[in-house]
Amino acid sequence: MAFQQRDQILKGHLLAVHRSRLFYGYPKIQAALRKEGFHANHNGVYRLMKGLNIQSVIRKNDDISIAIVCDSP
Repeated sequence: MAFQQRDQILKGHLLAVHRSRLFYGYPKIQAALRKEGFHANHNGVYRLMKGLNIQSVIRKNDDISIAIVCDSP
């Protein structure tokens, strides 16, 4: 019963961190939870995120244009 209560509390804070930082995956969310005083390992955070169907938003890389200058005589 204690684990279920702890998981429910952790889920609430996990959702709050996810809403404020959409680009955070489970390692960064785990670090943010540790800063708030919650001790949860990465496997537990990953399991809870999977159960809540939470995924981080993947950033797209900007297209980088590279100009090649050739000095030909």
